[in-house]
Amino acid sequence: MKRLFCLILFAALFLTPLLQTRPVSARAAENEYAVAATQEVWFYSSPDEACGLFLLPKSYYVKIVEESEPFMKVEYGDGVRVPRIEGYCKRGSVTPVPFTPARPFLDKKVTLTYTLSGSFEGEFDSLEKTFSYLGSTFRGTARYWYVYADGQFGYVAAEGEPEYELNVDYLTNDTAGGSPESPDPPRSPLTGVQIALVCIAVCAALAVSAFVFFSRKTPPVRREESDDFV
Repeated sequence: MKRLFCLILFAALFLTPLLQTRPVSARAAENEYAVAATQEVWFYSSPDEACGLFLLPKSYYVKIVEESEPFMKVEYGDGVRVPRIEGYCKRGSVTPVPFTPARPFLDKKVTLTYTLSGSFEGEFDSLEKTFSYLGSTFRGTARYWYVYADGQFGYVAAEGEPEYELNVDYLTNDTAGGSPESPDPPRSPLTGVQIALVCIAVCAALAVSAFVFFSRKTPPVRREESDDFV
């Protein structure tokens, strides 16, 4: 009986590490958004520092699509109020946040007035055009805005940075303890190798236990003494 108990205990100790699962690395799922906490966060068209499209508006977010090093794939805009565009950010330039922001993308419309020179009398001498503003960039000392209008992205010359309200919810959540508690990391299911090892170990432990138990319980065979005497 003691041997049977020891075998069962050994099997349990052997199987416990196999049955324990490890947390799945899913930082992109846990931290779905990342904030541009400074005015120097570039949004790139491809994972190359030479392909910067514009500087993200300070205090607004990108949605993380795929994490990698040193660039991660992101998207900016919801496709409804703010035009959606896919691109890349350097991993260390943005700060992942453990919550979903209420307004992650800047909804900013800018209207530019263009003067038309050489107009005839009675013609329009100016033209106004409204764009969705995504960010700013520089070409030398000249400033440009990266905008969207009529189904196209592009640049327009600008004299300064447009005014917009800073989105400081990431400061409130991070410093004031307003962020929800992070849920326990998801547990990964057993792999095929682990399942096979568990089955083999269970079968082996049961077979050995049964053999030892029944072999000790089987009574020895008694030889019948003969009544005949020589």
